[in-house]
Amino acid sequence: GATTFSHTGNTGSTIAAVGIDLSDLGYDIGQTVTGLSFSTPSGTGIDPLIIAGLPVVSQMVDEFEMFDADENINGKNGWTAEGTQLAQVDPADPDNMVLAVYDYNKDIYKSVLVPAGTPQSELSFRFYVPVGEDPDVSFQLTDVAAPASGSDGCTVFRVDGTNLMVYDGGFQTVGSIAKDTWYSVTLDIDNPTETFGAFIQGGAFANKTQLGYGGDTVFGYRHSAGANDLLNFYIRTNSGHAGDAILVDDIAVTIPEPTSLLLVLLGLATLVAWRRGRRTSRV
Repeated sequence: GATTFSHTGNTGSTIAAVGIDLSDLGYDIGQTVTGLSFSTPSGTGIDPLIIAGLPVVSQMVDEFEMFDADENINGKNGWTAEGTQLAQVDPADPDNMVLAVYDYNKDIYKSVLVPAGTPQSELSFRFYVPVGEDPDVSFQLTDVAAPASGSDGCTVFRVDGTNLMVYDGGFQTVGSIAKDTWYSVTLDIDNPTETFGAFIQGGAFANKTQLGYGGDTVFGYRHSAGANDLLNFYIRTNSGHAGDAILVDDIAVTIPEPTSLLLVLLGLATLVAWRRGRRTSRV
């Protein structure tokens, strides 16, 4: 019977992993691909790395539990943070610490690693807009070692007041949120093709929901990473963030465990060679 590979969202995308065309395996995959690709119905919230059967490596960027209330994170636990960026008690959970992001035109970043050529990776984080605040902040991964401008971001997800935006050739509105509510965001990243999808859960989004505009759910990088590794998780406070704040927590990056991914790709390459050999022998 037909075999279906699955990947959260990005149903129409092509993910070039090692140039293997799965149609060579004789599978009915329901879409045109140029490499290793997975697809699930939009909004299912299923982790593509788990579906692919790959062990994953999760890099916890920060959950801010090591900080005291009102402690500036700059220079601590790997953070470079301009301006006033303070650990604070979660207004929804007094036992939880979060980051309060203040000031405008500031750069806040910490080292991560998504190796060049990694076809499946995820950036996840939570955010909260308190009543009375009107933030304008972008969250992204970047290949720039010391980012200093919003244009340095690759996978740009922006919270502008109560509007959710992505950069896809320009800023596009993909949804809206309520204040005094925690939201979980996942960016599903394909570094080789410089594309990503965005998902959210919380408030009116009872389930993990794929975001998009005009039927488009696959977005391009703002800053091209070329063949480079993604090196930093990067928060950029924009000019509209003056006098405002947003809360952030539980920042993590997840990638396939390298050895397991290599074995899967080598296995697919072997199957391609075997099927081509069979076809040749039948002639």
